[in-house]
Amino acid sequence: LQVRDFLGPDELLDLLLLQLADPGRNAPRILNVGGGVECSLSLKQLSSYCELRFGPKVVESKPETRAFDIPFYVTDTAQAMAAWGWQPKRQAPNLLDEIADWAEANRPIIEAGF
Repeated sequence: LQVRDFLGPDELLDLLLLQLADPGRNAPRILNVGGGVECSLSLKQLSSYCELRFGPKVVESKPETRAFDIPFYVTDTAQAMAAWGWQPKRQAPNLLDEIADWAEANRPIIEAGF
């Protein structure tokens, strides 16, 4: 089982703007930020979403475990929340819908390889 969290770039921008607006704040200078539990999915859930949204596709699976495969990677946003009052706003299905909508609207750009 592989689980990952998602974070929209605009949500990261929100945090950066808070930090730029108050550079002297007594807060950690380095934070790990991500979507947290509310914006996380297993790769199986992501594949199911893609199949429902785009139709079935053959996805090759390799059963061996690789050294860099982390089974569960979900960012703890508690430190960013405590220091900056920041937390991600969207859950995974909403963010995936936004990405899929953009991909469908910009299919020529994607197919051209840009």
